[in-house]
Amino acid sequence: MKKIFIGVKNIIEKYRHILMPALILLSALWFTIICIDQLSHPGDQAWFAQIIGQFRYGYIGFMMHRYMTWSSRFFLEGLTAYFSVHIVQFIVTIFITTFFFIKVNVKDFEEKFGQTWLSFLVPILFLGMFSIQFFVSAGLVATMTNYYIPMAAFRFAFHLKGRPLPWMRALSIPFLILAMMQEQFMILLLLIMVYQLFIRRSLTNWNMIFFGIGLLGLGSAMCCPGNAIRKATEIPVFFPNFDRVSLLERIMMIFMHTSDELFAITYPFLFLFLGVLLLVACWNRRRLAFLVGMIPSVLIAADCLNLLGFNLLDNMSHLGFNLLDNMSHVIHLAKEKFYLDLLAGRTIRYTLLYIVMYCLIGIVIYGLFKEKRKGIWALYFLVIGFATRLALAMSATMFASKNRTLVPFIYVLFMLSLYILQECRNYPRKMIQR
Repeated sequence: MKKIFIGVKNIIEKYRHILMPALILLSALWFTIICIDQLSHPGDQAWFAQIIGQFRYGYIGFMMHRYMTWSSRFFLEGLTAYFSVHIVQFIVTIFITTFFFIKVNVKDFEEKFGQTWLSFLVPILFLGMFSIQFFVSAGLVATMTNYYIPMAAFRFAFHLKGRPLPWMRALSIPFLILAMMQEQFMILLLLIMVYQLFIRRSLTNWNMIFFGIGLLGLGSAMCCPGNAIRKATEIPVFFPNFDRVSLLERIMMIFMHTSDELFAITYPFLFLFLGVLLLVACWNRRRLAFLVGMIPSVLIAADCLNLLGFNLLDNMSHLGFNLLDNMSHVIHLAKEKFYLDLLAGRTIRYTLLYIVMYCLIGIVIYGLFKEKRKGIWALYFLVIGFATRLALAMSATMFASKNRTLVPFIYVLFMLSLYILQECRNYPRKMIQR
């Protein structure tokens, strides 16, 4: 087995200059092909294609109209309308965006860690974590434009911010402005900059510029006339008792709903993230982190096997835990009766179970880092990523938006996976470096 590993490693190292670009290209192509297959379900694309025709394809006028009557996503509204009637341009944009998104992450990974065979995990993690199911709930064009493109723009902005050339750093600004059209990424930026400016005391010009752009995005969203109109329109349709349920109760609803999606539906991105944690724990011989990390991993794996008919969790029924029974009944109760009964037996058990699972994952993450400063940042990054989902409590469409609102959190887990993989340093360098 060792000889096979060494042989594969030697081949990768010898032909790396060919294999890596090919893998990035094939990954981008594969992702684009999967997207093309979903174009048969237009969703909101049909409406945008029709309405932009009424504006005689005047995209600036359409964006201004939408800002005043519906949404603060100024440029994203225009892009959605444009791509709704220009499918070829949309496909090309997705391919180019995906190619450079993967390439940028590979480049940054290698700059910080070195050119190792571990960098080949970057495209694999991308394809595994960013499943197409998160980009089709409102139709492919609308969902990709409002979530995937801002995500890529957000990543490009931070990549360019760290470049040495002034013109490249300046180029980060338009990418960041585009990303700030998406409210969840705006919240993510502000929380990142709070850490950089007020906790790390990194008072650089570019950190302050990024923080300022985030504040402008927040001000635009809060002052947008269209957002107020949209909220008033959507509350009777999606959440009639929205104003009668407190913000804390709505946050708890989102917390349980998100936790249910993560631990009961068992999306692939969570498996991959936990796999990275266990890989690094095993690699660096962090036995405690490995053992603790096995607990949520085994529970989620058992939950997944239950979906396949292997009732491994039936023996836990006497404890009151049933991981497959989701929280939809609690959500409907809160919608209909204006409150969330946190003292209900099954609800409190779910809440405690989820909190324990998150704490175990947090302990593993913190324990993987030799430098505790890095461990603290990793935990903070994970928490603010989760906070982007909890922020939906301020929207009446907190459940109607479906799983596409998980995209910012998946992005955080993806970036955190690459950050954690860089801790694979404690083994002999000859095993991981060329």
